[in-house]
Amino acid sequence: MNSEFNLINKIVAHNELGDAGKLETFFAKVRKNLAREIETLNKRVELLEFNYNRSIEDLTEAEADAQDAVDAAFLNVNVADVASNADIDLLVPSYWRGIELAKANVQTLVEKRATIVTAYEESLAEETAQINERIARLDTISEEA
Repeated sequence: MNSEFNLINKIVAHNELGDAGKLETFFAKVRKNLAREIETLNKRVELLEFNYNRSIEDLTEAEADAQDAVDAAFLNVNVADVASNADIDLLVPSYWRGIELAKANVQTLVEKRATIVTAYEESLAEETAQINERIARLDTISEEA
C-alpha cells in the first residue's frame, strides 16, 4: 500500500509540475546525459592509454630484437665461407645486404613508433577536447540551474 501511495504522489507531482518543474526535469536529464558522455569518454581515454602502452611495450621488445639482429648481422661470417679470395668476393655483397636489411628493419620499427605516438597524441587530444566540451556544457547548464 505504501509503494502505491508513493506512486500516486509521484504521478500527482508530475502532473502538477508546471513549466518550471518540466524545465528542471529537462535540465536534470541533460545533466545526466552529459555526465554519462563524460564517463564514456573517460573510459575511451583509459582504453586508448592502455592500447598505446601495450603497443609501445611490444614495439620496444621488437626494436631490441631488431637491434640484436643488426649486431648478429655484423658477426655473420663463417670461417668456412672465407677460405679463399674468391669466397670472400662472393660473401661481401650478401654480408652487407644482410646488415642493411637488419638496419632497415630497425628503421621501420622507429618509424612505426613515431606513427603510433602521433596517432595516440592526436586521438588523446581529440578525446580530451570532447571531454572538455562536455564539461563546459555541464558547467554552463549547472550554473544556470
